[in-house]
Amino acid sequence: MLWQSAAAMSDRPLVSVCMPAHRDSDLLRAAARSVLDQGVEDLELIISDDSGGGLREAAAALDDPRVVYFANDRQLGLAGNHTVALNRARGKIIAFLHDDDEWLPGYLATALGVLERDPGVGVVCFDVWIDRAGPWERRRRPEPGRYQDWIPVLMGHNTFIPSATVMRREVWEAHEREMPDLPVGDVVMFIEAAKSGWALQWIDEPLVRYRMHPGNAGAKEEARFRDALVQIFDSYTFDDPIDEAARKGRVARQLIARAGLSLRDGDPDAARADLARAAEVDPAAMRSRRLALGVMLDHPGLRDGARRVRDLFPRI
Repeated sequence: MLWQSAAAMSDRPLVSVCMPAHRDSDLLRAAARSVLDQGVEDLELIISDDSGGGLREAAAALDDPRVVYFANDRQLGLAGNHTVALNRARGKIIAFLHDDDEWLPGYLATALGVLERDPGVGVVCFDVWIDRAGPWERRRRPEPGRYQDWIPVLMGHNTFIPSATVMRREVWEAHEREMPDLPVGDVVMFIEAAKSGWALQWIDEPLVRYRMHPGNAGAKEEARFRDALVQIFDSYTFDDPIDEAARKGRVARQLIARAGLSLRDGDPDAARADLARAAEVDPAAMRSRRLALGVMLDHPGLRDGARRVRDLFPRI
């Protein structure tokens, strides 16, 4: 069997690819193969198995000495499995790939080229193709280029995902907070990376296939998503006034989006509380939508219609 433990690999690889996984499927094998086929020999693919050992055979079947397999002693959950995979990484460069996503050819070479040419760039992020069980699509994203202070970019876009991120080891080592056990706990990783002072390079080329499962879009899951984002962004403050204004704007937008969900689900009191706080945090944020929701709250006859206007409140 041509795979080995981390202890058997004495030299630090150039790249560690962290794959926090918990389910055996054809998608996992395709994800792993998309890493191994990138044309970069000096890497390790760390499969961090949170299933209790059920992925051992899948890792062995890859039949590649660059695969490093770990089975967690106990189930750690999404955030914990991300963290333990990162802590096991030995490479100078760290990348991620979830077990149901896939890298396209040229992804890793493009990222490594950026990091080699610009020593000040610590994080490279890519656009992605999104699969929502329909045609592959792209979503609103930053302008391509280099960002030194990228907290406002991070606060303004919901496009940062681990599977499309490559960073220097020093960026991860500068993190001050662990990722919380929340549906979007990896947002903390990006905030901490932006705080570290390393620049971001945004590549406006979709070299990753990112899968969103039908269950992820349910109302209950969307509410959990909004709750987690409010909690995370609320837990930070920034000394830079531009960064802090961007953070407040993001908090307000999430509160308004959550208010729309509450109104749709028949909880006007929760909606009213979120709208009031959004107006306090950032009066200018999505003012027209906030006022529209307020009108619906003040006129109960409009509420049934409000439950059918989900498209009025796109993902923020």
